[in-house]
Amino acid sequence: MLRLFLLNMEDEMSLVEEQLAIDLGCSIGDIRSTANVFITGQAGWRARNYAKKPVTIICINNKVIVRSENEALTNALRAVWQDLAGEWLGEVRYMNQLIKILTEYGYEINEYYPNFIPRTDLDNTVAVVDEHLQWYDPIEIKQFRGDSRFSQSFAFSQADPDKIGVAYIEDGEILAMAGANPNGKYLWEIGIEIVQANKHQGLATKLVDALKQRIIADTDGQIVPYYTTAFTHTKSINVAIRAGFQIGWTEIAIIEK
Repeated sequence: MLRLFLLNMEDEMSLVEEQLAIDLGCSIGDIRSTANVFITGQAGWRARNYAKKPVTIICINNKVIVRSENEALTNALRAVWQDLAGEWLGEVRYMNQLIKILTEYGYEINEYYPNFIPRTDLDNTVAVVDEHLQWYDPIEIKQFRGDSRFSQSFAFSQADPDKIGVAYIEDGEILAMAGANPNGKYLWEIGIEIVQANKHQGLATKLVDALKQRIIADTDGQIVPYYTTAFTHTKSINVAIRAGFQIGWTEIAIIEK
């Protein structure tokens, strides 16, 4: 029987903050402070894959945190952003400023995306129950390796193996599949693939919600399920919102040209 766990707001945010501290090579105090933070160094061990780029910039709690492996670049960004209200970093004028500075130092933006975490004002003890749901453990997931229908559902990574999957099956046919694999020490990333988009509405939301609840329950709230997408992918963003997620932080991953 599935054991359910109510995710505490403080516990969840603490785990997210601990993960970001690993990603940025800083302390939780740096994450929680009201001032913008500028760090020269590498991502820590068990950082998320996205955060292992040479430069990572996140916006959280209305502030900016910059981690760069290039001290000169760190100082250049500190010089212009020391007193910046972090919630406005995404404005075009600041993004153009960032691109200009990055170009001067031989870097470019690789990715820019929102990161969603579970809403903690919702009851996470209510499991999604549906006779059409089929669950898969790590061994069972391997049967889908090489199946192009599920390239977004599973990572098939040796370093970060898939932990759990769930499909919506009707008349023996898989209509949608969601899965999760570790990305960092405290986070599991959810991926979703709709195989038969026109047969049912709301399958992505149902599966992402079900997977979120199951991860929280199975790990006693010690793992935070999270979801990423593109700012322009409105359907995907709305899936996250309907499935009980909210934006936890936004992130810019930067690489050398």
